[in-house]
Amino acid sequence: MSQQEANAEAAEPELERPELERRARRSSLFTVGGYGLGNVLRLASNVLLADLLFPEVFGEMVLVSLLLLGIGMFSDVGIGPCLVQSRRGRESAFAHTAFTIQLLRGITIGIVGYLLAPWFVDYYEAPTLLWPVRAACLTAVLQGFNSTKWFTVTRDLALGRKTAVELVAQAASITVCVVWASLSPNIWALVAGNVAQCAVIALLSHVALPGAHDRLRIESAALRELMHFGRWVFVSTCITFLALQSDRLILGKLVDSIGMLGVYGMAGTIATIPTVLSGHLSGNVQYPLLAAYDRSDSAGLEQAFLRQRATLLVGLGAMLLAVFWFAPLFFRTLYRADYHDAGWIAQWLCLAGWFALLKQTADRVLLVRGATRALAAVNLAAFVSKAGGTLIGFHVAGFHGFLVGLVAGAAIEQLVVQWVVRGVGISVVRQDALASLAALVVCVAGWRIQLVAHTELRPLPGYALEIGFGALLLGLAVAQGVQRYKKVGLA
Repeated sequence: MSQQEANAEAAEPELERPELERRARRSSLFTVGGYGLGNVLRLASNVLLADLLFPEVFGEMVLVSLLLLGIGMFSDVGIGPCLVQSRRGRESAFAHTAFTIQLLRGITIGIVGYLLAPWFVDYYEAPTLLWPVRAACLTAVLQGFNSTKWFTVTRDLALGRKTAVELVAQAASITVCVVWASLSPNIWALVAGNVAQCAVIALLSHVALPGAHDRLRIESAALRELMHFGRWVFVSTCITFLALQSDRLILGKLVDSIGMLGVYGMAGTIATIPTVLSGHLSGNVQYPLLAAYDRSDSAGLEQAFLRQRATLLVGLGAMLLAVFWFAPLFFRTLYRADYHDAGWIAQWLCLAGWFALLKQTADRVLLVRGATRALAAVNLAAFVSKAGGTLIGFHVAGFHGFLVGLVAGAAIEQLVVQWVVRGVGISVVRQDALASLAALVVCVAGWRIQLVAHTELRPLPGYALEIGFGALLLGLAVAQGVQRYKKVGLA
């Protein structure tokens, strides 16, 4: 490409605010709708797989996923966020350089995972997982082949086709998992499903998304910018892995039965639905929209950020309330007895999840302001607080103490987030306090009503009270969220 063409690409104007707001509303609907449909598919498949597989198999998959996720996050250089944030994000030379780095990274992760597999399975005393772990390393290689269009459509807030690709890939994964588990109920069913999902995304990201095709190229200026942006993202994501997965890393060594780890993982699958959606909305809608605002009018960033965040907290808080309320009934009704403990474990994870929602909807502004070093500090504090809390809690009170320590660590983490975000000129203290007070009142009232329903009433009236009151609370929360979304959206 000539210098003149590169300059033309760089000079491409940003979208006007009305168009940004329209795309933000549309993208948020695609994200929520796609994620909702995806979770319906995932929950249905979990129920089927729980009937086909023992908890020990899910516990083994938790360990397999930990290794791959750890290597992936320990090698993250922020390629996706940089493509969204950079003023050069639309230039072909920049995108080609990003694709080349991503591909090399994916291949490297696969090789490193393959070589580390024997050490990993020895550490967790699970020698039968050696080849499943090595086979799962193929997912990292496949992710390296993802098109940069996967990120540029996020930058442009054009998420329709991306959402469709995610749903197709998830359907393929579920199909492979269920069919394989029906024929051979072991860890290989879950590994094969993950590989199938990554393969479909890698293919469709190139052929189904709009934009120019990627090719191998390294431009020195683009490489320098990517490395400069990514140096603290690398540190941050390394610590993020430890912070987000510290509970599983620690619990995998503390519990006597890997089946208990599988039940914990099943509870986490349900309890993290709102926080995973929060990550999707924060990354796919909130972050690119705030980045666009910051590029055009940085003075108005704080007002837009707080308005967006209030909308997200109302909507996601309502979803978290639903999971908290109905998780025990969900597991008692649809799962066999081996998995019933996942219901009350999920409620504890929802308490920690509330603080995760506060963090995820606040720390994106650090990336927008380029404060990646501060983000790394936040994640370090998160790891220390959660790891310390869970270890101390388990030592004092066993598994229940572990859960209390996890919630306490998450609360400490959010206090650090408040302090760091204030360093870029924005305060979320008042917003956090009001939202947390409302959440606390609802949770305490809900817990008390559920206790009465289970201990002082007969089963049928108890279930009726639990479902009726839960539906009432959820309906009020959803109505408030819809009203706010119609009024201000995420713009």
